[in-house]
Amino acid sequence: MEFSKLLLQTILTVFKVLILSKKVSRKNRVFDTDRCLILGNGPSLKEVLKDAAFMQEQGLKICVNYFALSPHYVEVKPEFMVLQAPEFWIDNVNQSYIDNRQELFKTIVSKTNWNLVLWIPAKFKSTKKFHQFMQTNSFVKIEYFNDTPIEGFDWFKHLCFKKNIGIPRPHNVVVPSLMVALDSGFKEIDLVGVDHSWLNELSVNEDNEALVGQQHFYDEKTNEKEVMYKLGRRPRRLHEILEKFMLTFRAYFEIKAYADSKDVKIYNLTKGSFIDAFERDRNKS
Repeated sequence: MEFSKLLLQTILTVFKVLILSKKVSRKNRVFDTDRCLILGNGPSLKEVLKDAAFMQEQGLKICVNYFALSPHYVEVKPEFMVLQAPEFWIDNVNQSYIDNRQELFKTIVSKTNWNLVLWIPAKFKSTKKFHQFMQTNSFVKIEYFNDTPIEGFDWFKHLCFKKNIGIPRPHNVVVPSLMVALDSGFKEIDLVGVDHSWLNELSVNEDNEALVGQQHFYDEKTNEKEVMYKLGRRPRRLHEILEKFMLTFRAYFEIKAYADSKDVKIYNLTKGSFIDAFERDRNKS
């Protein structure tokens, strides 16, 4: 039964790759370190950023999504940024998403005065206005990853990952961030700010709306539970939220298996994180 399931997933993934994946090129880079630090936007990142000594001793930095809107962006000066949510590029979304992304793009262009590689999904290579705007800052270079969800036999998934034609289901931006780090050749990847503690923040109100608290380190207001929108259009139902969480946590185990095959260590240094796939303590290795 399991073999048949994996075979069907593999066949379906082949069709998805043929339809969805784009050709992407990779630049050969030589870094002065084989370590990188991925900065999730969870609430715990606030304390991490206060530890100047810790931040100083880390390798290259990878930030995600709206990190640039915090004052820490120009302090950390991350070498990489990963944007993954489709709401950054599609037009049929609530106006709040459009306003937020415009503010983000303007901030990146106006404040980035160091070399930054901006990673976005390859399916948005043709978003002309976005690319033209980013090109007004010569420090910002755009590269692409295929976010086509890859499923099936392990050997098949790892081949697709290696060929840059897809990744584990990207229901959280940390998933493509880890894959970008693995593809860039880093041998040790540290994670901070990846609390992922949303299960504690789930509820359903009297209008049968599923609510979840998703506080970020840069949020000034207290953690208020809100509806989670699907593609920035309609509220997600509770089973859809739980499925999204399940796929995210499962993806981390798939990434762990791929990292092990490449002899790469991934450490989750986030205190209280719900991610159970990665080692927590370097000293235990």
